[in-house]
Amino acid sequence: CKGPMRSAMRKTLKSLSQESIQRQSAATCHRVLALECVQQANGVCTYLSMPTELQTTVLLTGLFNDRYMGMIQHSTVGEDKARAVFVPKVLGEDRSSMVVVPVMGGAAEIDSYPKNTWNIREPELRTELTTDELWKLAVPLVDVVIVPGLAFDTACRRLGRGRGYYDTFLDMLTCKRDSLGLAPPFTIGVCLEEQIVPEVPAAPHDRVLDAIVTSQTTFRRADN
Repeated sequence: CKGPMRSAMRKTLKSLSQESIQRQSAATCHRVLALECVQQANGVCTYLSMPTELQTTVLLTGLFNDRYMGMIQHSTVGEDKARAVFVPKVLGEDRSSMVVVPVMGGAAEIDSYPKNTWNIREPELRTELTTDELWKLAVPLVDVVIVPGLAFDTACRRLGRGRGYYDTFLDMLTCKRDSLGLAPPFTIGVCLEEQIVPEVPAAPHDRVLDAIVTSQTTFRRADN
């Protein structure tokens, strides 16, 4: 029953005005920035938004304006309370092909990214950074991940777009952090009020997020 819910939610999102999307997005981003886990994070990974979903522009602006660390220097992490910012990059069709790339140049770098087939800005891989090197940068730093989706419920279940990139990436990141003795990343779904549904259909392998944030409410998995 995931297919019908995806179709219905896509229609709902297309019917929303840009004014409503922008208003809700700004309020939601401010709520995310105020979360203690985000304020204390060594690194935050956030998606770059397509037009018909919650916009992360205000979130990125807030991250770049506070403790932003452009150049990844492991020795400074935790010492000067710097915070890195990462964004996703899909390298292929396989569900395990999503990596995250450090943003070295702030908002100007984001604005320079070309748009992909989903009309989302996406970083171009630097030739000097292999996939293994990207993981080595991300694993010790990314302790918060902002997760997109089509629908969410108050138990912090998420309905994605069906490609499995985020579930697989989060499983891999959790495993790699565990091998270093680090806690799993704190996962935050962000969405418009219209994307909250009574119950998201979930299979046993579907990942439950730690929190869902909308313009008016924060739902936490620990509360359920």
